[in-house]
Amino acid sequence: MENELSENLEQAPAKAEAPDAPLGEVVDAEEAEAEKEIDLNRVFPDAEGDLNELFPDAEMKTFLKKIKRNQKDLDRMKENFSDRAAPGGKV
Repeated sequence: MENELSENLEQAPAKAEAPDAPLGEVVDAEEAEAEKEIDLNRVFPDAEGDLNELFPDAEMKTFLKKIKRNQKDLDRMKENFSDRAAPGGKV
């Protein structure tokens, strides 16, 4: 009986909580890994060279993707502010 239990535990797929999943939601570890994979060459299309090779660390890829997203948000905010400051713009 004890051997059957340990065999079943070993055969069970690895489960992990997704970082941005609602509380209590469990997903396969492989699915969580796939979601974390970031292609920096798609995030920074104008860059020369292979950014994925230059930054292989997953944490660094996530950090750089967040920086790019923040840059886009700041550009959008600047555009909105300049539209409001222009003559005839809504205040």
